[in-house]
Amino acid sequence: MLGFVSAIGAEAASHTSIMTQVDNHAILIGLATSVFIAASFVPILNGSDLEASSGIWTRAAELKNGRWAMVGIVAWLLLEWHGGMPLSNVTWDILVSAHQ
Repeated sequence: MLGFVSAIGAEAASHTSIMTQVDNHAILIGLATSVFIAASFVPILNGSDLEASSGIWTRAAELKNGRWAMVGIVAWLLLEWHGGMPLSNVTWDILVSAHQ
């Protein structure tokens, strides 16, 4: 989910597609991904009970949110590929044309 939100912010700020961002900054994205993967193992290394729930932060909720984030990224990539421009530009064009 953090990657999804970061991609939205980066695209909105730079007006470049996700694939262009990945192409231009592959090493940095790989490094950030590696840090997030390593950080996800910290609870396991600390001996936390992964099945225990803590309020709304349950294993099932995390799986559901992760799956929806993956569906969102794939849909986003398909829309950018089909439209030929960053999704932030597409949504801005839709919003502008709706108010005319």
